[in-house]
Amino acid sequence: MRVKKDVTKADRIRKMLTLISDYPGVYSIMSLARKFGVDRSTIHRDIKGLDPRYTVKLRRGKLSLVSTVDLYRIDLNREELLILYLGMRLLSRWQDRYNHHTAAVLQKISQKVENQPNIRELISRTAKNFDEKALVVEKTLMKNLELINQAWFQFKKVNLTYKSRSQGQEETFVFSTWLMEPYLTGHSIHVIGLVEGQKKPRVLKLERIKKVELTNESYEPPADLDPDKLFQNSWGVWLSDQKPQTVSLLFDTEVAERVQENRWHPSEKVKVQKDGTVIWSARISELREMVNWILGWGKHCQVIEPEELKRMVQEERG
Repeated sequence: MRVKKDVTKADRIRKMLTLISDYPGVYSIMSLARKFGVDRSTIHRDIKGLDPRYTVKLRRGKLSLVSTVDLYRIDLNREELLILYLGMRLLSRWQDRYNHHTAAVLQKISQKVENQPNIRELISRTAKNFDEKALVVEKTLMKNLELINQAWFQFKKVNLTYKSRSQGQEETFVFSTWLMEPYLTGHSIHVIGLVEGQKKPRVLKLERIKKVELTNESYEPPADLDPDKLFQNSWGVWLSDQKPQTVSLLFDTEVAERVQENRWHPSEKVKVQKDGTVIWSARISELREMVNWILGWGKHCQVIEPEELKRMVQEERG
């Protein structure tokens, strides 16, 4: 099937990389030129201008892709593909900073939907729309994310410069990455790991990481590392040394059903009162992180306990 001429250069290169990656030794420069409706010289320029992480080899007139980054292939059924698409769709709507990897994954998903052209086009359009969004482009942030990801996969420590919000100044330290966690509330990604010389894990916001340098020093991640257990007493991504407290909230009848429709925290308990109101409770170690969520319910949510959280919410409400 011939690709329309009006595809953007970025679309053409992405599709070209997918084809010669999935079908090595099948496509030639001429066949690609015919497929995309362009001259051979255009394909030559595309290949020459590729990201240095990719090398296209020509053997007996056929092309194959050699990547300096690892490639991972998994087989998915229809339902598993749907879950991956929904996750990527959520990510594409949630991100307020441009990440070309998001669009690339969506394009690869669309390529796997071979027998449903309408659905394939829908997924592909999502990728294209994300590419065309007027999002903030932060090259340093993306570079840092890619370097941290590389170090994480290779279990290599990094020299990291970080600007702490509490201290208001930059600090440099050696860091071992344990995991990365998306944070929907803050439209951000957090990196969790260990600062050399410290015993307790630290949570770093990606946007505050100013510089990352790879090292050759390896580390061993905790054998029993479990993200769900690590955050079991957190409301989001904040880790705290404080003992978890019981938080009790009263929701009025107007939002009672909405509260019961979702599971907001692993430790939550929901008790429906005779008057239709709901008392919601959970064990939380860092109270401050809950305040904005509580405020989002407006007058429909009141803090029963603890007094510290009640005071925080009252101060914000004025």
